[in-house]
Amino acid sequence: SMRVSNFSFRYGSRSPFTLPVNNAIVQPSSRVRSFSVSPQSADYLKLKREKEKEILGLSEDVERLRFISQLEQGSSLSNPTPLGSLSPENALLALDAALLTNIIHYESRVSALLGQGFYTIGPAGEELLAPIGLILRPDDAMALHYRHLSAQIARQLKAGRSPKEIILDRARGHTVSSMDPVTGGHHCAIGGGEFDYLVTSTLASQAPPAVGRALSVSLARTMGVKKYPKDLVSFVSVGDGSVNHAHFLSAVNLAEYSQHRKFKCPTVFAISDNKLSISLHGYDYLLDKYVKKLQMPVYLAEGCDLIDVWAKTEEAVAYARKHKCPVALIYCNLPRRFGHAATDRQIAYLSLEEIQTVASTNPLVDAVATLVSHGITTDEEILKKFQSYSQWVEEAFAQAASEPKITSRAAVAAHNSAPLAPIPPVAPLPVPAYYETPRKNKKEPMRKHMTDGLNQLL
Repeated sequence: SMRVSNFSFRYGSRSPFTLPVNNAIVQPSSRVRSFSVSPQSADYLKLKREKEKEILGLSEDVERLRFISQLEQGSSLSNPTPLGSLSPENALLALDAALLTNIIHYESRVSALLGQGFYTIGPAGEELLAPIGLILRPDDAMALHYRHLSAQIARQLKAGRSPKEIILDRARGHTVSSMDPVTGGHHCAIGGGEFDYLVTSTLASQAPPAVGRALSVSLARTMGVKKYPKDLVSFVSVGDGSVNHAHFLSAVNLAEYSQHRKFKCPTVFAISDNKLSISLHGYDYLLDKYVKKLQMPVYLAEGCDLIDVWAKTEEAVAYARKHKCPVALIYCNLPRRFGHAATDRQIAYLSLEEIQTVASTNPLVDAVATLVSHGITTDEEILKKFQSYSQWVEEAFAQAASEPKITSRAAVAAHNSAPLAPIPPVAPLPVPAYYETPRKNKKEPMRKHMTDGLNQLL
């Protein structure tokens, strides 16, 4: 074995810092570096070999080795929390989704370092929100915050998709492959199912449509449209910073107004609280002030406790479904590991001690210990899964990176600017002479220029 200490590694930035790693013991044999020799993936894997030292400098790599070492040493709890309604089968599915989420995040940062990956906003620290995807029914509407990847993976695992299929889809998103089934290479988004609604914004713009879907059920059925079941739950999730955005505020207001008017509005507003809004501290506003203003039931779950996440999510979804009303569900004390994205210079707004503490806070450790203590699995089984999943993820990214990408402006415009319905041809209107007359370099206020521009467009 070798002793890992004083690694020079980056915490989600391009500036290296030398920090101790608590003398973690790591077995070299546990490092998953299985390089396939298939022509499809040769270039990607060659780059990984060439960039090995830089990969070792990633904080994700250091913490990954620490987790492997912890699994090798074994873990258990003397007095584990009772599972409650969380079955062993669902516990394993949730843990599988959490492991896959963690490994996919790791490889996304590696692929970015190699110049092969282009989306690095990460879910690390929020892996234990996987129960969302298991508790919601297959035909419940779900629009997820970009960090809530584990919920989407859990939903897909529950639907019977294989881990390899799920992994390849995600790899294609991160490498913007045109074969990505979710966005076709235009973005990297969570989704893929009929009742999964794509979210590309960081500003809670997914919230108003989620309320609309909840309100639509009764109206749609009177119109003979039966897309959703009668007892639909519309689930939407955001980060804690998003509660300040107009999109979220208007969505909550509409849901509360609907409840006041006794309209059916079964919406679950899930908020993950990691106390950071990209680079802005939360100052405990969410729990100290904001939730007290909500005119709906509020459920608080400990975000790093798999059993509590399951229990509170189950309660919140069941309440919304039964009473046809909105509820708020807050996942508290989540660590935002490794920064907002690979480009995030955390040192500008966090101390080195804060960065290191959060990076070393791995919710998977307690989740594994809980399942092991209940006899559901063993550390050896989890380590084997971790190794297998790591190999599959690496191979998937290697394949996806070699696939075609969108290469023309026309292709992008045809997709992003396509009308929702055919537009009939209309004869162009004559341009007033006023707009054709050259100005005499007269200085005018910006509002007038803007008005002129809008008039021309109209």
